Amino acid sequence: MFSFRARSLLLLAAVSSLVIPANADQKITTRRTIDGAHATVQTLYIRGERERLEFRAEDVPPGGESDDDITIRQFDRRRTLAFSPRYKTYAYIPMDVAGKPRPVQEPAATRGGEVKVTIDSVDTGERKQIGEFIARHVRSTTRMEAGPGACQSSSMTEVDGWYIDLRTIRAPAHPGAVGVLIAGQAGCRDRFHVQKLGAAPRGYPVEETYRHTEQGHTFVTKTELLGASTSTLDPALFELAPGYQPALHTAFGYDFRRVDTFSNRAQYYWERVVYSVRRWF
Repeated sequence: MFSFRARSLLLLAAVSSLVIPANADQKITTRRTIDGAHATVQTLYIRGERERLEFRAEDVPPGGESDDDITIRQFDRRRTLAFSPRYKTYAYIPMDVAGKPRPVQEPAATRGGEVKVTIDSVDTGERKQIGEFIARHVRSTTRMEAGPGACQSSSMTEVDGWYIDLRTIRAPAHPGAVGVLIAGQAGCRDRFHVQKLGAAPRGYPVEETYRHTEQGHTFVTKTELLGASTSTLDPALFELAPGYQPALHTAFGYDFRRVDTFSNRAQYYWERVVYSVRRWF
């Protein structure tokens, strides 16, 4: 199923360190590899008030089909377009609705502890040319030290990367952006004490090594640049191509595997009834 994955927005610097025309189109392609496998190629296109973001898995077996994840943000029309090239279905989501947080009622905390979080980000001062951009070298760390009775485990996150500034400040976050991830547990709530040291800005990563160590296990994600360009982009990239049909809208979002027709709706509701009955017997 073509899914909407929750993605946090990354604020990018508005002023580039290299003189690029304010209306120049931009295209950045990177590859992200998790623990030496499961490579994903991401391409970000920017033109005027529109952005297109593509994710494509590289580890699809020969002859296999990939469910590419593609979204187009049309800021000039205040909507997001998501579509599936495989199933030829699409959906428009108003930006005032897409990603709107829902209130969550948390259970009363019965245990927890103290957790010290130290965040540091240092610009090494190194610079290098990448296409028509100037990249800066930034090293970041996030150390979490859990005290007695804490639900959160102690961990260390180290990020070493080269970053560029894009023209827009609304570009979606690239996977691997550094931050503090807190996994909640029912009935448990820690008290976090955050200390920030260096605050060097990062930006959009074109080369990056993300290393997270927790409970004796280390998770490594690497990002490498495949291409960067400010050449003129085809406006059609930011519109829905002909031949697509509306995706089935369900109570849980959009099912891009099926077109929104009467028969598909009936089949979906019947599947929900069968599922509910099986839960009781």
